[in-house]
Amino acid sequence: MMGPIDLEKVLSASDGKVHRRKLEMLKQKLEDALGGSLSTQVVDDPMFIRFRLVEYMRSQGTSSGVMQSVEQLFMGVVRRAAVEGLLPAPPEGPWTRLWQAALDASKEHKVSKAMLRSLASWSTARNLSPLEIEMKHLIMWSDDLKISKKELSFIEQFLKRLSSLPKSAVLPSDTFLMDRLRKKALQGSVNTKKHFQVNDRIDGV
Repeated sequence: MMGPIDLEKVLSASDGKVHRRKLEMLKQKLEDALGGSLSTQVVDDPMFIRFRLVEYMRSQGTSSGVMQSVEQLFMGVVRRAAVEGLLPAPPEGPWTRLWQAALDASKEHKVSKAMLRSLASWSTARNLSPLEIEMKHLIMWSDDLKISKKELSFIEQFLKRLSSLPKSAVLPSDTFLMDRLRKKALQGSVNTKKHFQVNDRIDGV
């Protein structure tokens, strides 16, 4: 695994493998969303970039269909870069690497992983890390869920015990996630032709 890598190199891993016009469109949207050259944007956690990209498109009034397609293309590019060894395999869900670390840690505690995945997705959409979650956030998250106060309190205590989560360190799940990603890449489980009219399998990757 390489050290810190910039977003330009991440996109370059898909050169010749993704329709050039689509890749250029994604590059332009990323530059607009991040406010600068991709060569100066270090990729610590692609999910933060994904969040900024979606927020930018939403602010521009982009339709939900286009937003979803661009988001899927970006994550496909990230997965391809991971297969090339440029990045760790991204989480298998819409949450950050910090939340993946929290999910890994939950194995040692009696915390529902399904419940924690739901919280991870909800929190990532609101740019909240596991270390920032308070009871008020848990109440907001669980508003439409049938979760008892006891369960909420248990999750809160679990998150408080996570005093530090190594975002850039190797996570216990990294090997598992990378193995699954490589298998998907070999199978080409999702064809981008469905979304982008290009003859390349990248969403899966």
